[in-house]
Amino acid sequence: MGSKSKTKVIQGTVKKSTMAGGAAWELHSGDTVYELESNDKALLKEGLKVEVEGDIAADQVSITMTGPILRVKKFKVV
Repeated sequence: MGSKSKTKVIQGTVKKSTMAGGAAWELHSGDTVYELESNDKALLKEGLKVEVEGDIAADQVSITMTGPILRVKKFKVV
């Protein structure tokens, strides 16, 4: 089985999750919340407004279950 994903460019605001002890980071874009999969400390800052390019992980779930997982390829501050 191969990994299924769909690349997207999404603008939104980075927020720290209140689920799972606050260990996860989210991207809030309109009515949709994505769980960010990234270790880039430049991205993981509360309130940062960004445009993120990444893949939606169609084959993965997490314990926070806040929304689709967004595997970040690159981002820019907007």
